[in-house]
Amino acid sequence: MLGFLVGVHGDKAKGIRTVQDVAANGKLNKMDARILLCALYRRESQAKLAIPIVQELIEKYPRNFLLRMELAQMYSTGGDGVRGLETLREVERLKNAHTPGFDRLPWEKLWFQQGSIQFWYNDLDQSLENMQRVTARADDVDLNTGVMAWLRMGQIYDMKQRRKEAMEAYRKAIAYAPQAEAAQDAKKYLSTPYRRM
Repeated sequence: MLGFLVGVHGDKAKGIRTVQDVAANGKLNKMDARILLCALYRRESQAKLAIPIVQELIEKYPRNFLLRMELAQMYSTGGDGVRGLETLREVERLKNAHTPGFDRLPWEKLWFQQGSIQFWYNDLDQSLENMQRVTARADDVDLNTGVMAWLRMGQIYDMKQRRKEAMEAYRKAIAYAPQAEAAQDAKKYLSTPYRRM
C-alpha cells in the first residue's frame, strides 16, 4: 500500500486523498490511517500538516513517548526548532517523573534528538554537548544513533574550525559502523571539511 501511495504504481495524490478520507471518516482503520498519513506528510516535506494529527494521537496515547519524539521532529522539520526543543524538554520532564511508558526511552535517544535539532538551528555548543553525551555511552545505543552522533560531532568541529577533532570524530564514525551511510559521509569529510550549504 505504501508503495502505491508514494508513486510506485498508481496516482500518489489520489492515494494520499484516500488515506486522508480514511483518517477522517474511517471506523476500524482510522488510527492506522492517521499514523500512515503522518508518515506520508513527513516524506512529502509537509511536516506542518502532520503536527495536529500527532498532537491528537498524543492525547489518545499519552504513554507513547515515540509520538512526542515525532512531534518534536515535525516542529523542527517544519521550521520551529524552539517548539521542537520545548517538546523534548517535556519528554525529559516526563521521563524524570517516571511517567508510565517514559522509562523505556533511552536517555541517549533523547540527547541525540536534542542535539540534532540544535545542530540544524546552529546551537553548536549545546549540540556538541549532547552528542558527546551520546558517544560517551556508545555501547548502549543502536548503530544508527551512534554513527550519526560521531558524524555530527565531526561536522560541528569542522564548523568550529577544529579540524583535528573533526577528523578524529569522523574516524570514530567509520569504525563504529563501517557500512552505514553516515560512515560513508564521514569518509568524504576526512578529505574535505564539512561545510553547511
